[in-house]
Amino acid sequence: MASLAGAHGLLCGLAFGLASPLASHPFDTLKTRMQASPECARGGALATLRQTIAEGGLLALWRGLLPPLAGSVIYRSTQMGAYAYAHRRLADEPWALRAIPGTGGLQLRVLLAGALATTARAVAETPLEVIKVRQQLALPMPRAAELYTGFALTWARLYIALGTFFVICDTAERHAPDFFATPIVGPFLKGGVAATVGWWIAWPLEVCKSLRQSGRFASRSAPAALRALIAERGVVGLYRGIGPGTARSVVGNGAAVLAFETCKSCLGVA
Repeated sequence: MASLAGAHGLLCGLAFGLASPLASHPFDTLKTRMQASPECARGGALATLRQTIAEGGLLALWRGLLPPLAGSVIYRSTQMGAYAYAHRRLADEPWALRAIPGTGGLQLRVLLAGALATTARAVAETPLEVIKVRQQLALPMPRAAELYTGFALTWARLYIALGTFFVICDTAERHAPDFFATPIVGPFLKGGVAATVGWWIAWPLEVCKSLRQSGRFASRSAPAALRALIAERGVVGLYRGIGPGTARSVVGNGAAVLAFETCKSCLGVA
């Protein structure tokens, strides 16, 4: 049963992975340019949008789409497959089913499955993120030794974001199952809200990751890079690009979870 759950999670993850970048990549381009492009270091989202279009036309908003589109199918399906496998496998372990005190019934297996999903995704995603960031900023492609630049930051920001996502989804399904089972609206809101809250919490790590993968702060440790970012831009700089990033998260993850839940429904997966 655990292997079947993993296969279903993998298949539905394919739908999840395709929907997210297709729906949200222009917002991701604006976010990355605001965070890591010197030309867009001061302007807001609208100014960055105008500059991006002026430099390369509307198609510039889709620059760097191929790595996340191809990669999203891999790392998002891997993420959801790993989570589904661990969550179902741990259902046979009494210690993993114990509710964590003060969490309203949240089981330890949700956090452990989230950690496995995070690790699986970070290994697959980091090289593709490095390539995507370089393409979005029209920078030279990375050398092989640079493909895992920012891995620790990627893992940390993913665990915070995905951990929050899985916890909110688990809580929603336990406490408001009827609302979130509403066709179209329920899955879209669950995905968009759960993922966006997670990204808000992890946003400083996202900014620092983009800078390191663009080549800036690449030689520094993650804590040193964060200190350098604060020294250069202040605390506000930790939330650079959060406007288009929020739009990307709501649209992309809402569409992705809608696709994921639709796939589950078609397969008859609980």
